[in-house]
Amino acid sequence: MQTVPPPPRLRIRFPLVLPLLVALAIAWLAYDNGSFGLERRDAAGIAVWWIVILGMGLGFWRPRLRREAVMALGATLALALWTLASTAWSPSAEASFNEFDRVTLYLGVALVGALAGRGRVQAWLDGIAGGIVVIAAIALVSRFVPGTFSTRGLSVFLPGSQTRLSFPLGYWNGLAIFVGLAVPLLVGRAAQPGRTCALARATALAALPAVAAVVYLASSRGGVVVVAVGALVLFVLAEDRWAVVAALVVGGAASAMEIAWLAAHHTLVDGPLGSSTATAQGHRAVLVTLALCAGTALVWAAIAQAAPAGRPPRLLGRALVALAVAAALLAAVASHPRARFESFKEPPGAASFSSKNFVGPHLLSGTGSGRWQFWGSAVDEWRSAPLIGRGAGSFTPWWAQHAPISYYIKDAHSLYLQTLGELGLVGGALVAALVLAGVVAGVRKARSPRNGRSAAAAACAAFVAWAVGAGIDWTWQLPAVAIAGMLLLGLLVTAPKPVATAPERGGGLGPVVLTLLAAWFLIIAQAVPFAARLELNSSQAAVRSGSLAKAYSRAHDARAIQPWAASAYLQLALVSEQQGNLALARRWIDSALRRSGSDWQHWLVAARIRTESGEIPAARAALHRARALNPRSPLFQGLGH
Repeated sequence: MQTVPPPPRLRIRFPLVLPLLVALAIAWLAYDNGSFGLERRDAAGIAVWWIVILGMGLGFWRPRLRREAVMALGATLALALWTLASTAWSPSAEASFNEFDRVTLYLGVALVGALAGRGRVQAWLDGIAGGIVVIAAIALVSRFVPGTFSTRGLSVFLPGSQTRLSFPLGYWNGLAIFVGLAVPLLVGRAAQPGRTCALARATALAALPAVAAVVYLASSRGGVVVVAVGALVLFVLAEDRWAVVAALVVGGAASAMEIAWLAAHHTLVDGPLGSSTATAQGHRAVLVTLALCAGTALVWAAIAQAAPAGRPPRLLGRALVALAVAAALLAAVASHPRARFESFKEPPGAASFSSKNFVGPHLLSGTGSGRWQFWGSAVDEWRSAPLIGRGAGSFTPWWAQHAPISYYIKDAHSLYLQTLGELGLVGGALVAALVLAGVVAGVRKARSPRNGRSAAAAACAAFVAWAVGAGIDWTWQLPAVAIAGMLLLGLLVTAPKPVATAPERGGGLGPVVLTLLAAWFLIIAQAVPFAARLELNSSQAAVRSGSLAKAYSRAHDARAIQPWAASAYLQLALVSEQQGNLALARRWIDSALRRSGSDWQHWLVAARIRTESGEIPAARAALHRARALNPRSPLFQGLGH
């Protein structure tokens, strides 16, 4: 009996729609201050899991995952569950739960990439690269044409660093690492073999001078490392290495000219940025950058058109690689690595840069900006609880209490060391597993005979660059950057497009139902701190407007939504103190201390409230406890024993 095949599914092809949507999402997440605030991050998490529900619930995605996807997503899920479990021993259940929400956001992003990227990896990569290029353009316009955007940004504490480009992500290294991820994607697209659209290839390479300008103006050595790693991995994995080298030479030459022009215009680079000279130089910089981008596109289009069909001998390629390695080794030796290592270990502030010439000297310096101390403290935290760690979110109070230098930070500037300290060997192994799964999947796809090798090589290069960036800065805590990396992870482990002659069966109803139920749970988990934070923001706004009754009510609502969170009790204590109800304020601050007794600021508030209540011995004890939790703070330098 002959079976009748099912009718073909209606497919409406709009090839630019998917890349545009992805680019819009990436650009929006980055433009919104990198989605750094808890409300922004949780809103993104709710949106991502709604996308999962709609994609799977409406039947657009089939829940069929390959072994690499199971490993990567399973490791991320296990990391999320281990993070949630750490609320049992963490010094702050609120901080640990917030970290659980962070990991589940990234899990949802990787899942979307694994399910929706099937057969469309290149379109997704074009969207990621396009969104990053949009942010690079916005960053440059904010510097070249002041007043175009309502600038925001991180408060600046480092000498001379107020000139470093950080808009719109709010952090200079985060911005540079974010735009640096585009380099392997753009070069890989430009160097694609076969019948790739010549316009797309030329347009991709044209963005490199703009990306280089952002990394330079951010004065980010981390951004330089990410660019170098991405380019190197792309060269190793590329299907056509000669094309990659040629694209890097053309794009690198234009980028060098861009940086040389900027370096010659000190006012635009180092300030004063609001001066008429900086404005005039900025307007010229727009024209120079556009000209270099257009020139890069034209040169690459001409080279691609005139490239011979054959390739140079393999022996020549090996000789050039050997020459490059020898040159790199000589450069490393000539740079006095021991002296640079000693400089790297110096605490922040030890190096001196002129405020009139900061960006260039800092970019070429070997200082670590405190990373040696940050990383060492994370290792010390791990040694205190090597197997399970001290709980997610515990590095901040650990640093305040045990820091070897007086310096305020919240993160260890390394995903791997901070995870090791907070979640022990278990958490460190899970992070290593998810990164390794992505790298292995990318290498296999880049080496396979299937179509899509070039896209796999570019995605793997960008992912490795992201993983390196996460190891040297706090990009895991900057959602826009982390989301780009986890999306790349999902695309690397996605299943290949099914063969047309072999119809694919569905993955079954069970996995769909389980995924949908999990998605609903995670939406609720994201919504709880999101709603509580909105209430706290409303309470703080009411305090500023003088409406203390409303402020108390909103803080009480936040407590009802998230009763384990110390922040709601702290706000209730502060409002009660302003209302003059010191007895109630004491009860609320005691509740906050029971939920987060390692936060020195809570003890400082408790000392003030007890002083106002006339409980001087208790106030003195609370003040000394605050100092014990943050002994290097200037606030306590004159405090007696």
